[in-house]
Amino acid sequence: NTVPPTTNVHFTSSRSKEIYQDDIVKCHDYIRQGESYELCLTNHLETTVPERRRNPLDLYQLLRTNNPAPFSAYLQLQQQQQDTTADTGSSRSMAICCSSPERFLSIKRNNDDDSTTLNNDNDS
Repeated sequence: NTVPPTTNVHFTSSRSKEIYQDDIVKCHDYIRQGESYELCLTNHLETTVPERRRNPLDLYQLLRTNNPAPFSAYLQLQQQQQDTTADTGSSRSMAICCSSPERFLSIKRNNDDDSTTLNNDNDS
């Protein structure tokens, strides 16, 4: 039940290539106008994995193999859903797999979180 390295995984982006390129132009305009000195334009990518290969940890390991960035994260989350018609609950699982050249979020052992902008030289 693992995802072999040769498996093609197709992602859907939150915006089209054309809209993304238009947004880049808008970001440059904001910088020229002094609204910001740095912007981080990102895309939300989603994929659906066939049931027989639904081990998110395997996908994360594939991501790390193909993009061995120094900051990465794997989060396996369970969400409880209440069915109001049957007065029963169900759970849904979701995994977040990310790989980045820079730290964006840090969760410390004492449950304090620390977020920072990308390209922040302060490594606290």
